[in-house]
Amino acid sequence: MSVMMRCREAVRHISEAHDGELRGWKRLAIFMHLAFCRACRAFARDTKYLQARMREPGDPDDSDLSPQARQRLLDAAGRDEELDE
Repeated sequence: MSVMMRCREAVRHISEAHDGELRGWKRLAIFMHLAFCRACRAFARDTKYLQARMREPGDPDDSDLSPQARQRLLDAAGRDEELDE
């Protein structure tokens, strides 16, 4: 077992770390990995932001996204909704 966690493994555990479900050496390994890996730090920051936004009450259409960005997300999710512009 290596001391440094690989990016692929870190990504799997980042949301668990955000939720406080990660304990012990894995939490320490994530902390150490994020100290050295800029890409995983950005991923962790973005997922934390998304989790916070998803937990906020309110209208799901009330967002900071442009209509084009919202449509791309709907398309990626496989939804057939059209946006009113």
